[in-house]
Amino acid sequence: MREYHPHRPSLPGRLLLLLPFAKKYHARHHRKTLSVIHNTVPLPSALCELDGLKAVYCSDIHYGLFLDLQRLHELVEQINSLKPDLIILGGDYGEDGPTSLTALTHLKALTAPLGVYGCAGNHDRADISEEELYRALSDNGIKPLINSSTVLHIRDKKLGLCAVDDVICGTPDYAAAFSSCLEADGIIFLPHSPDALPDAFRYSEKPPFFLALCGHTHGGQINPFGLHIRTGSHLSRSFGLRHLAGQFNENGTECIISRGVGYTGLPLRLHAKPELHLITFQQSEANR
Repeated sequence: MREYHPHRPSLPGRLLLLLPFAKKYHARHHRKTLSVIHNTVPLPSALCELDGLKAVYCSDIHYGLFLDLQRLHELVEQINSLKPDLIILGGDYGEDGPTSLTALTHLKALTAPLGVYGCAGNHDRADISEEELYRALSDNGIKPLINSSTVLHIRDKKLGLCAVDDVICGTPDYAAAFSSCLEADGIIFLPHSPDALPDAFRYSEKPPFFLALCGHTHGGQINPFGLHIRTGSHLSRSFGLRHLAGQFNENGTECIISRGVGYTGLPLRLHAKPELHLITFQQSEANR
């Protein structure tokens, strides 16, 4: 694990929120610009009975100075109002380890019939241990997926969910993550960062998962004139701007990279609006 210091709110960011009415305007602007992106994902033939299953994916909340407790509570209410079958959280719950632990005590209000699942982000793991994060997720009703997996039994089918530890601040173990769910009828891989994807694709000759869900990049967060000058993902620099955000197919696997909900460094987003996702799984045309 590399030594890493989380991007806590910068001095300019703190000063911006000291301006008159800045906090109130910032919260109102975030409330107005946060979008629910509707994604459709084709199911593999072995999971065609899960047609219509819905999941919410929410990443990079970054609870703290730039996203306060009121907005966190509103986010929980918004997610619950979508009435998903399951909820997947993509890590970076707070701006650092301690705020992540606090955020999780409020995210315990999330509810879905098939449960709530969460992975580890770099801001979560920068200054707390894997064990501490694992315990905090569990204690707040969120199934931890950190170098581990779980298998959901739905309509006589087995859907696997798995994730590795954060690639920046943790120690990812792909064998441990995948080993206990390889017998599932289909697997969703949900690492915090898309930087985990190349090693996951190399794990076997054919990727063992039909869907990858990632956050981390914030879609660049600050993109003046459409130029992407800010991203925490080395992958986006190596494999093109399509890996900053959006849905695409890589190696025969559907991938969704989210711009996420919150902010890091500065309380600003430019050409990278905050988002969460309502994913509908559909039987592919070939299997109808």
